[in-house]
Amino acid sequence: MAKLKLKPDGCKILIFVFLLTPLINIAQSPHKLLRKGKVISSDFIQKLNASIINGKYIIEDVRFKNSNKTYRFILDSGSPCVVSEEVAKEIGLKEKTKGEVNDGFVTITASYGIADPILGNVEFSDIGFAVIQGLNVTGDHHCNIDGIIGNNLMSKCVWRISQDELVLASSIEKIQNKGDYVSKIKLMGQGKAYPYTMAQFGGPKGTTLIDLGDDALIEIGEHILPYVRSSKTVTGIGRMVTLAFSEEGANDSTVYTLCQTDTLRIGSKTITSPVAYVDKGTYGSTIGLGITKYFSLTLDFVTKKLYLHDELVIPEFCHKTFGFGFEINDEGHVLVRSLWNNSPAQKTGLKIGQRITKINKFDLTLIAEDIEKCEIISQILSILRNSNEIELTVSEYTQVIRLQKKSLFGN
Repeated sequence: MAKLKLKPDGCKILIFVFLLTPLINIAQSPHKLLRKGKVISSDFIQKLNASIINGKYIIEDVRFKNSNKTYRFILDSGSPCVVSEEVAKEIGLKEKTKGEVNDGFVTITASYGIADPILGNVEFSDIGFAVIQGLNVTGDHHCNIDGIIGNNLMSKCVWRISQDELVLASSIEKIQNKGDYVSKIKLMGQGKAYPYTMAQFGGPKGTTLIDLGDDALIEIGEHILPYVRSSKTVTGIGRMVTLAFSEEGANDSTVYTLCQTDTLRIGSKTITSPVAYVDKGTYGSTIGLGITKYFSLTLDFVTKKLYLHDELVIPEFCHKTFGFGFEINDEGHVLVRSLWNNSPAQKTGLKIGQRITKINKFDLTLIAEDIEKCEIISQILSILRNSNEIELTVSEYTQVIRLQKKSLFGN
């Protein structure tokens, strides 16, 4: 989960039908710059060289007018456009102003400038970018990420997002299989480009941010829980969230919560038995990239409409899992980072901080020193994602631990 937003917070959302307006005293210069820009190309439909990798949509061939290089960017409708300091120098991006950027927990000062990105054959001009030194928006989960294609660029055209493809177009008429119109989109927040819609998570209808940089199906604020009907909750401990600059101040005993209810409704579309991540620090709800496991979505920023097209339902959100998270420390050791209660991993007695030396046949003690953390993490995540049963060798145990993937909610 990677989040970026400008300071001040701009707006805070109530889950009911009330909407708090943006703060009046927002610093104008970065926000004004982010509202700039336009799409130069006309009458287009473009399928991008992009795919979902470890829960993020990665665009593989972003180019800029003043550079011959290609770059890897994450698509994130919950963030403004961001670029690393190194890439900013390569593309000749000139600083226009300074401002603050935060990930919801830690705030840093960033410079802002404008650039002319090219996605496929679609050209944009004067798009605002925040320039961040030492950019690492996904922790170690992805290799060689150069920046974020954010909502201030996305708002210039129409986007169709599915598990299989990422398409942008000049108008909704260009999109095939756009699906059913379900809701209006309201553009709010910093730069007036954050897309909000209306959704119901087991309770009253409320304003919901469409945050495609978040890999979950839905995230809700803790204060919403009392209004969620027929809810089940599961807790876990550890450091479960990686933000752009922080881990939310979490430690090995930090408690996290998942909540399951009967339905998630977006217009006429319904998902049964959805699971939400409960965030103690948020005031509203967000729909993440996990929605694409149920529907392809078309975000028409031009006419401000949301369309959903039925896809094959993947019953992942009964939340089958082995129940543990991991990290790689500075010594290259793979350690248990988090545990869900009542999960297969927790029931075996696995504990946070214990070292995993082998997953199935993947010997984690024989990894070459020149292999990057992100490559090792990707291999481990692939094993966990594609396996229903695994064997773990843990340094503190004499016997192999066998885990079978199960639902945290018993369904």
